[in-house]
Amino acid sequence: MILSELIRQQEKTLRISISMEILHPLFFAKKRLRLLPDQYLHHTEFCCSRKSSSCFLQCMLNKERSKRLAARGKAFSGCCVFGRWEYALPVMVAGELGAILYYGNARTEIGDTNSSGGREVVSEERKLEIRRAAAFIRDFIGYEFQFIRDSGPGLLKRQSVNFYVENARDFIDLHYSENIALADLAEMLNVNPNYLGSVLKHETKRSFRELLNERRCRESLIYLRHHRTLSIGRISMLCGFQDSNYFSVVFRKYYGTTPSEYRRSTT
Repeated sequence: MILSELIRQQEKTLRISISMEILHPLFFAKKRLRLLPDQYLHHTEFCCSRKSSSCFLQCMLNKERSKRLAARGKAFSGCCVFGRWEYALPVMVAGELGAILYYGNARTEIGDTNSSGGREVVSEERKLEIRRAAAFIRDFIGYEFQFIRDSGPGLLKRQSVNFYVENARDFIDLHYSENIALADLAEMLNVNPNYLGSVLKHETKRSFRELLNERRCRESLIYLRHHRTLSIGRISMLCGFQDSNYFSVVFRKYYGTTPSEYRRSTT
């Protein structure tokens, strides 16, 4: 069975929205464990539809807090800044946090459901149903990891060029806001950084840094259009740039204008 298909089946059967925060390299390296684009953290329909909200920055900070809580290895639940209830279940691998499963009611619109003060109310019966579903996925992942360990070394050997390109794009999508480099991806995929860099350059005509900057600039468009109270410096940091001047230089390269000029033109 494939993890992405199992998650999709649970979403359909139980009317649940599921996303994952991936922290272990085998989720990228093994096809059975790879997810679809909308199954990664902050990529569900609910989260994407609220990216233009003024609360989205608070949402991101709340997710970072949830990752710190999950590192303790215990499940927890609560309502996000939009009032939507969510259950988080850590997936531990050899005593370390390998992933986090996030479960929430599908297509929930706060105000259209039974709510209290704008916060979604979930029955104890529904919570139990969700906890059982999440535990099943966690156990499935555990069995897959055990199978991989029992199969011996060599499972992260050199893969096809498409494998590296796809994983590079997924890795960037997941971590563009962090201070990442080609070496981080190479370590995750257990491949030589120079080889990985040459594959990306040959197949995409761009370096890892260029792919990363493109993604960061594309994300900055959302903040520039919809979060006008945020400074350019703050936006650059949220999108992963360590220096606002460098952000402006890169932004002009892709869009032919500065971030400030772009913001004024969309008023």
